Amino acid sequence: MLYENGVDVTNECARMCNIMLTRDERMRSLIKQNFRPQDYFEVHSRMVGTGMIGGKACGMLLARKIVENHRPDIFERFEPHDSYYIGSDVFYAYIVDNGFWDLRIKQRTEEGFFTLADQFREKIMEGKFPAAIEAEFRRILDYYGSDPVIVRSSSILEDGFGNAFAGKYESVFCGSIGSPEERLQQFEDAVRTVYASTMSLSALDYRKRRGLDKRDEQMAILVQRVSGSRYEGFFMPCAAGVGYSTSPYRMGSVRPESGMLRLVMGLGTAAVVFTAACGRGQSGKGRSRGFRPNEIIPEAPDLP
Repeated sequence: MLYENGVDVTNECARMCNIMLTRDERMRSLIKQNFRPQDYFEVHSRMVGTGMIGGKACGMLLARKIVENHRPDIFERFEPHDSYYIGSDVFYAYIVDNGFWDLRIKQRTEEGFFTLADQFREKIMEGKFPAAIEAEFRRILDYYGSDPVIVRSSSILEDGFGNAFAGKYESVFCGSIGSPEERLQQFEDAVRTVYASTMSLSALDYRKRRGLDKRDEQMAILVQRVSGSRYEGFFMPCAAGVGYSTSPYRMGSVRPESGMLRLVMGLGTAAVVFTAACGRGQSGKGRSRGFRPNEIIPEAPDLP
């Protein structure tokens, strides 16, 4: 109302940024430079619950705004954005409402950090959502209709400066098939799976090694429509991939800062799995036999 009446809402937007988007001062500075008041209102209108939208969602929105503000010629080719966000407070409320809080406190101790993780993960998968949250989930599913969606992790620490958490937390595809109740059950199971992935050995080890084990790590969730088309009973995009601001390859006069694109046919899961494996020094170990994504250096796209 204040904004619509021409009142300066800069301070109100700054509070929304701090409460809803990020705790990182560098990210806050970039957001405040690039967001308009209506951008904050749009995020809030698509939130379930309260808290933060998490690092992945925040980074995605900021990247879109930077491109929109500085390269409108590229931005005009982007698909419309219609994601939903399940706030980080929903994660804590889920733990409290289901009686898991004491177990969470014990798991966060030095003695229980790894030893209680499996027990906590099992409890998370058994929990129930309150009716008010289920109603919000139904609203999301009704909005997307028959389009498949992906339920993605977006923890507070994820995709932050220096802490990518690449491949550490889960993302779950929902095919939007079946009755409304079946679709709701599938969606809730996907949210539980993402919540439970906070207790995976890989994620806990990553946090421990980086000195993040004492930091608050609430899990928010990013819900996105899966882009693509139907092909003989399958739904998938023509292509997907991962972009890097720095190329790991050194080829002739090509500058590393020119970046690199890793592209695959269909869903981008294969590119992400390959990236995560290479990041662990496994040279893509664990991918399909004989598979290798197409890697392109934008400065020299004809190089093999």
